[in-house]
Amino acid sequence: MTYAPKARLVDRAREAARLPELSELVLPAPRAECLERVPYESSHLDDLIAALVSCHVDVQSRSGRWLTPADLRALLYLFLAPERVMDDPEWRGRLLRFSADRFTARAVRYAALRYRAMTNVDLS
Repeated sequence: MTYAPKARLVDRAREAARLPELSELVLPAPRAECLERVPYESSHLDDLIAALVSCHVDVQSRSGRWLTPADLRALLYLFLAPERVMDDPEWRGRLLRFSADRFTARAVRYAALRYRAMTNVDLS
């Protein structure tokens, strides 16, 4: 049996942790590329929110910002620390916005999965 060099195994592990099969589902493509470059292993929740805001593409851009950083935080909490979602009195309205913006919901879910895979941190 032949063993791959350690460096090749590390590269394969990094590629798997990048979740390429999921990043292909994040649209538009520049948002996916932006989220792939986030250093999840050294990021904190506020860093993820900042990355999501900087990569955000607003589907309702004509009338101002449709999704705020607080909205993005609410959905990120839903995936990473669901018990903290209801800390925000406006949580229901915040989460309902994502039913109208599935692309952003998918981007937030991708970021949450990458963060959890890279850190195994409990935010509760």
